[in-house]
Amino acid sequence: MDRLNNKFIRNVLLFLCLFLTALTKAEEPRVTSNTGFSDGRFERCTPSGILYCMRVFAGRNGDNYLDAGGGCANHSGSSSFDLGDVNVDHGTIRTLNADDRATFYFPNGINYAVNGGHNAWGSCETGSNHQITPNRDVRPLGSTFTVSANVKVGGKGEAWGQMDVYFEPYIQDYGDAPDGVNGTGLNNYRTRQSDNGPSHRALKSQHTVYLGNNIPDDDDTGLQNATATADDVNGGSIYYGVAADDEDGVTYPSVRYIDTSYSITANVTNNSGANAYLYAWFDFDNSGTFDVDELITNGTGTGGAYVVPTDTNNVSQTLTWNSLADLTANGYYFSRVRISSSLITTTATGSDEDTRSLGALNNPGEIEDYQTCVGCVDITGYVYDDVNGDSDLSDKVGVSGVSVYVYTDDGDGIPNAADGTPSFSTTTDVNGYYSFLQIPGITYFVSPNPPTVGGAIAEQTYTTTLTDNVNGTFVTSYCDANGDAVADVIPINTTGACFGGWDGNRTNNNSNANLSLREHISRIEFSANSTAVNNLDFGFSYNVVTNTNTLAQGSLNQFMINANVIAGANSMRFVPAVPANDTDVSGDWWVINPTTSLTTITGTNGENTTIDGTAYSYADGVTVVDSNAGNYSSVQTLGSDLDCSLETISALAKPELQIDMVTSSSPYSAELLTINADHTTVKNVSLTGGSLGINVYSANITDTLIENNLIGIDPAGNDDVIGQDSCGTSLGCAGIAIAHSGNGSLSGDSGVIRNNAIKTAHNNISLNNLTAQSNTVNWQIIHNQLLGTTSTAATPYHNIVIERGIPSYVNIQGNVLREATGDGIYQRLTSNVDLFQTIVNNDIQNATGNGIHYQSGRHSAIECNVLHNNGASGVSIDGNSNVNGYLITKNSFSYNQSNAIDLQNGITGDGVSLNNDLCNNNTWAGANNNLARPEIDSAVYDGTNLTLTGRICGTGEFIFEVYKVNAGTGDQGSDGKYAGEGETYLYSISGAVGSTLNNVTAISGLENGDEITVIAHRVVAGGLGVLQDTSEFSANVPVDMDITLNGKVFEDNGKGATVAHNGIQAGDEKGLHGFIVKAIYDDVVISGLTPGQEIDRTITAGDGSFTLTIPVDLSEKDIRLVVVSQAKWIDISESDVTDPTLELIGKVTNISLTDNEMLINATAGDILNHLDFGKVREPTLAPDNYIEAQPGLPIFNTHKFTLNTTGNVTFSINNANSYPVMYSWRHILFRDINCNGELDPPSDAVVLSTLAMSADINAEICLIIKILMPDYLPFQTEYAYKLQADVTFDSSAITRQLTDNDRIRIMFIASGDLEIEKTVQNISDGSDATYANTAKPKDILEYKILFKNNGSNTINDIRLYDDIPNATLLSSIISCLPSAVLLPSSLTCSQINTTNGTNGIGYSGSIEWVLNGSLKPGENGYVTYKVKVK
Repeated sequence: MDRLNNKFIRNVLLFLCLFLTALTKAEEPRVTSNTGFSDGRFERCTPSGILYCMRVFAGRNGDNYLDAGGGCANHSGSSSFDLGDVNVDHGTIRTLNADDRATFYFPNGINYAVNGGHNAWGSCETGSNHQITPNRDVRPLGSTFTVSANVKVGGKGEAWGQMDVYFEPYIQDYGDAPDGVNGTGLNNYRTRQSDNGPSHRALKSQHTVYLGNNIPDDDDTGLQNATATADDVNGGSIYYGVAADDEDGVTYPSVRYIDTSYSITANVTNNSGANAYLYAWFDFDNSGTFDVDELITNGTGTGGAYVVPTDTNNVSQTLTWNSLADLTANGYYFSRVRISSSLITTTATGSDEDTRSLGALNNPGEIEDYQTCVGCVDITGYVYDDVNGDSDLSDKVGVSGVSVYVYTDDGDGIPNAADGTPSFSTTTDVNGYYSFLQIPGITYFVSPNPPTVGGAIAEQTYTTTLTDNVNGTFVTSYCDANGDAVADVIPINTTGACFGGWDGNRTNNNSNANLSLREHISRIEFSANSTAVNNLDFGFSYNVVTNTNTLAQGSLNQFMINANVIAGANSMRFVPAVPANDTDVSGDWWVINPTTSLTTITGTNGENTTIDGTAYSYADGVTVVDSNAGNYSSVQTLGSDLDCSLETISALAKPELQIDMVTSSSPYSAELLTINADHTTVKNVSLTGGSLGINVYSANITDTLIENNLIGIDPAGNDDVIGQDSCGTSLGCAGIAIAHSGNGSLSGDSGVIRNNAIKTAHNNISLNNLTAQSNTVNWQIIHNQLLGTTSTAATPYHNIVIERGIPSYVNIQGNVLREATGDGIYQRLTSNVDLFQTIVNNDIQNATGNGIHYQSGRHSAIECNVLHNNGASGVSIDGNSNVNGYLITKNSFSYNQSNAIDLQNGITGDGVSLNNDLCNNNTWAGANNNLARPEIDSAVYDGTNLTLTGRICGTGEFIFEVYKVNAGTGDQGSDGKYAGEGETYLYSISGAVGSTLNNVTAISGLENGDEITVIAHRVVAGGLGVLQDTSEFSANVPVDMDITLNGKVFEDNGKGATVAHNGIQAGDEKGLHGFIVKAIYDDVVISGLTPGQEIDRTITAGDGSFTLTIPVDLSEKDIRLVVVSQAKWIDISESDVTDPTLELIGKVTNISLTDNEMLINATAGDILNHLDFGKVREPTLAPDNYIEAQPGLPIFNTHKFTLNTTGNVTFSINNANSYPVMYSWRHILFRDINCNGELDPPSDAVVLSTLAMSADINAEICLIIKILMPDYLPFQTEYAYKLQADVTFDSSAITRQLTDNDRIRIMFIASGDLEIEKTVQNISDGSDATYANTAKPKDILEYKILFKNNGSNTINDIRLYDDIPNATLLSSIISCLPSAVLLPSSLTCSQINTTNGTNGIGYSGSIEWVLNGSLKPGENGYVTYKVKVK
């Protein structure tokens, strides 16, 4: 490849030199000299047969060009002509003209006189022309001759003559390969006559052998140029009848140096009557000579000539070279094709110059030389406008007129100055298309200029690459791939994004002299197999910003210039191809530091412009870059809540683009962005410094959108404010100003300011002199965070200030307003007409002045705002009664230093307007017609309904709004009461008639200590007022309220390592569901209630909690709080109501901690908590054992004791007796540590002392009683005893005693051994079957008697006995059916007997089951019955 490149470089250098060589035209007739007055020239005349005709003129054809100066004078002149290489047949003298007298002299001594005569005065002037037409032939006549004349003229005159010359031209054709100097060498051949160049000379009529369609033209002494096209582009001859381009005979297909053979086609004509001979050479070695071994190899004639027979008319011949071994590199090569009517011979051989390619021959023939491109390729592509700048060309538009340059690599593969000036250049067509066709396939750099129009300059977004390993073709592009603002030496090989070109921080140098200074470059590497690179496309966009420069290509300011030039929508895409340049360690962003205001967006073309600071990755142009991660602020919900549609301010992300200027104190002097075009959008940027962030200053600028910006706040969220606090009162002192510096009217302007955060040294937003506003053309200020000012100046600065004009339909909605040194919202100097403004759902706090302050205008709504902690009023409506119709509704006021609503601020002082007969202040001093406030006498709340009584205005119709108040109050009126401050809107009252208010409304959420205040607003005109007039707040009235009792019922067992039985739920102690809790009246008889009458009841929830509501009219009455006991639970504890932390002292009394009762005496509005009751489960001991045993063997009876709380248990065995009494039995009580029912010494020890238990450990104790008997006992001897458990509970006087009864009966050895066991299950509460259980009245219990034959022999005919337990009755018939008994197949239930023979519901007494059949060893069964607790 190096050899290929180097060779081509040499070719190009000479190629360029030869381009500078002057081109010689083909032979033409010429005037060789003129003397005297003669001005010789040529014209065509009518041919005669094969003879061409050329008319020569002598003298001068024109009127009175000879001047005798008033007398007579003699003039002479001559013209000499050279007709060139022609055969002249003869000449014919035509018209001769004279004024006054002339004698004409022609060749061969032929003369003619034209005599004009003399006038009467004897002078030579006759005043007229005289002509003769001799039509005389001149023979012989050479190709060179002279015509002359002598003229005598008086005054002014003229003389001229014509001669037609008939001739036949000789045609002498040469090649046109480059031949700058005599001799040979690289790109220097023998072509011209003086360098022994080849030629064929013959009369035109005899030129019967040639190439192509046209016979050769005459090339004089030879034509040449660097591209072998001199003969193609010479002018031909109109005089000789020769076409302009005779180089049309040979077709060269593409060729590669790696090809093994090559063929061309030559169209030839031979009408000579004999063979003609065709030769073709290809200078494979670029030596400047056509050598013998470079001759075609398929010639069959003498010396390798290709024989063309006569009568061949423009027939294609194939000429072939069978070997291209000497062709070793891509590049330009020259070839020569020669046809001759005679055979040409040579003595040269091998690589010697073939003399047949040289020399002049006087016979018909033609030479055509060609420059051939070996391994030549095409480069084509488009330059597109990537309209949206995202590097995705789906929106592409071709750009015309763009200059595209191709540079030849100097061999280092790097674009630099050494690559010189462009080798090729072109411009794109109307579709953006460009092409470089058939140029050598080596290494190039393709570099377009960026598209431009007017002052607009596009920046690169897209490039094309190619990896074709098959054909060895590679395209890479020079892009700032890592966005470091340094031109990368290594190009990228990925088609797509290429933002900012080679160096993202540099503008393109449109000079083509130094490639290293250009920005938009692709490198193409061709090989021998390469054919073309098509669709080498470049994308540019007028809408992309790629750097932080303040001017020129890729800058924000350039985008704004572009937007003003390019028609249609222009939406900025910020794709920084440079590193972030901020200095903050918290994040990375890009800072633009203009020193003057950026270009104003203006004009028709500037419409629909979007400035968007969203950063996209230079890797693809579509991935959003969140280098400054996080939000400046999170989602916020605004509004006064109840009955208002709350506003949600979206999270405001930290931006990636900052525009920062040095601050200025002069209004309108340093505007960061200026908008003077419709439909302009500014979003997602940080604007800091200057004097004014964004300004709209002209009339009829519509649909401006300013959103999601930080203004006066840097991208990290730090204050970096707009302006200086010494700016003054000008409305040009603002973060955003819709204002003209001369207070000019902004008629018809409209826009939206949305979701911005603004911090300034002066006003946040100013609106000045808006007019021609409507419900569709207006300004919307929505969801902004207006964070006030850093000012310490005396000038009050506002969050929003509105002045002058008629600012109708302004909508200020859902904004956060903070820290104004003046008012939150301030309006003045506007016309006092209906404005229909809406101030809704804003959160206005901490203003030094008023939250909202109106001094002008009428008929607007202030609704659902939060107005807290402001230094003056919440809402102040100043002025006289012309400032009215302000609806103030559903706002929240809190801790404002003056009246929440003030209708006389600044006019008559901070007064409170009172109710009177007219319902208005009749002094006309207050705004809203000084509508009188309501007067509320009482507010009673029963937990559901609030009852209000008082006095209201009776003139007109009003809606009264009821509020829960803040603790703060306003000014005192002359009635001695202070104006209220409503914090929470509760509801509205409509339809009140007359001057008395008595209203009952259901409401929730009121608490003890709450107060109520009310405002009125007029809905039907009356008295002195207008619609929407709103009053100040009434004086606050406290609310009388019901009593609430809250508590829990829980298992106070100490589970979870906490204290048991203390009345405090802690640890893992669980709440108990299903307990009935009642409130019982326990005081003197009152209307509707007597002592012992139930007031309210509830059932504890799943967590044991309960709530009871006591009517407010039972305030300070005794009420018993009772929890209904349950059988299986012990009432163990209650809350210690003497504990001060429970806040129950003086309101609750405990008579006993175990009586399930508390005595309540509470006041209205009390909410009593911690009314808690502790329970523990009843302990259990089971089972009763009955054993049939064999004499002499020990008996082991098992028992289990359960205590699910903290306490102690003492076990004892009592009432032991035997029958007959003469036998000695013994028993020992052991603790079964692992409850496995087996005695495991030594771990299972004798129980000798009291045992401690808790819910966490030792919740149950297993026992084994070992019984020893004598060896010989009579049949059916019995032994019985009681196991007794005595239980005490920690921290409680409650005790329990439980017993189990065991009985043993002696059977014969080898007899059956019947074991009987009895369980009980509470069906009603779903508890498990146990040996003991608990129940409450009406519960259903199921008893089950289980039996088993543990002996070695069969037991026959069994009788089972039991008694209905005390306090229970049979709940269903005792049955032998399978649903009630389980028996082995050998045993049947044949009969059930009772004491009185009754077996039915309600029975109480003994039961006998008669089981007939046999119970085999190991078999078991059971019988059941159900009872109901009384």
